Amino acid sequence: IEVALRNSIYDALSKDFGRRWYKNQIMLSSEITKITEAIQTLKAQNKPEDPGRVVAELRFGFWTSLFDLRYEKVWHHGQRLRDVFPNLHASLRTRKNISSRLQRIRKLRNRVFHYEPIWHWRDLAEQHRELLEGISWISLEARALVEDLGRFNQIHGVQVPPVDMNAIRNRGKQ
Repeated sequence: IEVALRNSIYDALSKDFGRRWYKNQIMLSSEITKITEAIQTLKAQNKPEDPGRVVAELRFGFWTSLFDLRYEKVWHHGQRLRDVFPNLHASLRTRKNISSRLQRIRKLRNRVFHYEPIWHWRDLAEQHRELLEGISWISLEARALVEDLGRFNQIHGVQVPPVDMNAIRNRGKQ
């Protein structure tokens, strides 16, 4: 989800603000600090400061923070949310709803990436289902890839029903 989300946000915001939108006035101080750090990291590695590298250097927390309340004005333009989440039903396509889901996914992701135990979480299967659903909001192909490569069902012993790609495509167009 991290890669799909960042690429989708980057593409959507580039339409309105240009390829270097992250240097635009839409960014607030805490995100500007993260962008500056990413650029400094690239410079320290003698890598060019091109948009693709800057985008890749920014962490998941940066991308999820763009859906915090303080960025309401960025997402108030309804087409931007639709561009980022083309398969999310229009009635659910709000900054608040998306932020809530992304924060929950980020918490799970951070526990996993910091090697903390999660197997005892009672709602782990539900969180996995929500993660897959969140990926499908962005890209049905990415979700299919995660389902093909993922081993959650075998390891956790649950079966997540396969996604009905046509139903999601039809809902997303509303």
